[in-house]
Amino acid sequence: MVWLCNCGKAVTTLRLLWQWRDAGAIGQKHGRNVCYGCRIGCEDCLHVEPGGGEGYQYVKVKLTAPAKSALVNQILAEVINQGIPGYLPKTDLQKALRDVHKGKG
Repeated sequence: MVWLCNCGKAVTTLRLLWQWRDAGAIGQKHGRNVCYGCRIGCEDCLHVEPGGGEGYQYVKVKLTAPAKSALVNQILAEVINQGIPGYLPKTDLQKALRDVHKGKG
């Protein structure tokens, strides 16, 4: 099974926009990076810039889960395995996955 971007190409990349938040702003004891923008798609649609962009981080993903609900957990696991420090809300991933659809293959 292949997951496709809006343009019809295979999904390969997750783009995260990190912003530093003070502890008081997020109700924590310590400040941390929080993701305020998440998109998923092919490299062409996300306009991947070498070395990232201002505040953006690009993560390579290989989507294999059979359903969108399982994709959220798979992507979170891949992000955690790559040692990315910060908080990535599941709701952001669910919104990003609205543009992704199953392809034949």
